[in-house]
Amino acid sequence: MVFVAIAILAMCFILLFLLSNYLIDGLVKFSKNLKLSLFFLSSLILAIGTSVPELISGVVSTLVGAGELGVGAIVGSCITNICLILSVTALLSPVKRIKKIELRDNLAVIASSLIFYILIFDSVLSRIDGVILIASYAAYLYILHRKEFVYEDDFNPKPYENIYVIIPASIFGILVIGWVMINVSVHIATITGLSLGFFGLTIIALSTSLPELTTSMTATFIHKSKIAVANVVGSNIVNLLLIGGIVALVNPVIINSNQILVFSIIFMNFASILLLLLTKDRDITRTDGMIFLSLYIIYLVVLAAMS
Repeated sequence: MVFVAIAILAMCFILLFLLSNYLIDGLVKFSKNLKLSLFFLSSLILAIGTSVPELISGVVSTLVGAGELGVGAIVGSCITNICLILSVTALLSPVKRIKKIELRDNLAVIASSLIFYILIFDSVLSRIDGVILIASYAAYLYILHRKEFVYEDDFNPKPYENIYVIIPASIFGILVIGWVMINVSVHIATITGLSLGFFGLTIIALSTSLPELTTSMTATFIHKSKIAVANVVGSNIVNLLLIGGIVALVNPVIINSNQILVFSIIFMNFASILLLLLTKDRDITRTDGMIFLSLYIIYLVVLAAMS
């Protein structure tokens, strides 16, 4: 059964890669038509679309009384986005010319991480906390919409007869396949007998981050690595504020004394701050990619030791 599950995962990964390719090209065409920047659309539309697996796993977890699993998936996904996905992006193609707009969004990631940490510090993510998180995301969107975004790119995407069908259809396909991968991953992890905290922070988090990973890799292959960075930044903000808020509203989450989860939240904040420091007024180089990849490996080793 394990080999069958692994084969299904491999098949889903290929399908995710192909759908992400269509999505990226459609996104470029769409942004050109509206004269909006790729970073804006990637950090908003694509980030929300690829974060639905986190929403599904978070809501289902809290409804069945395993809220810690959902919170672990949110935190673990944010760590995976920064330390794994961003490192893969930088290693494949260094990101040039980090602009002030992107730096401001990196600051928003840090602010989101700190807000999430403060609200969960009392070991309870209440409905009031959920309202605060969602209101914070609404404020972020309001600030984002007030910015001036000008399309500056000479890339010519593949011609689509109707990009307004291609884009949502691609996102829907990514979400369906991502959901299949989550269930298959749960089956594999259940057989191996992993603990709840470790399971949520690693297996579930990695599974729900696969749409972001394939989308970012596709963007890098077509030399649009800034889309990958925007996807990481936007997805983390969506996960912490929007997804976290919805999960808390559906059913308040009580966090038991879990050293693994506390360590992961602190590590998430550290990674977010490091992302800002490494990208301030400079490129994201392959050396930066190696730094984040090394941090992710260290993080997994520490988690394995703590579990």
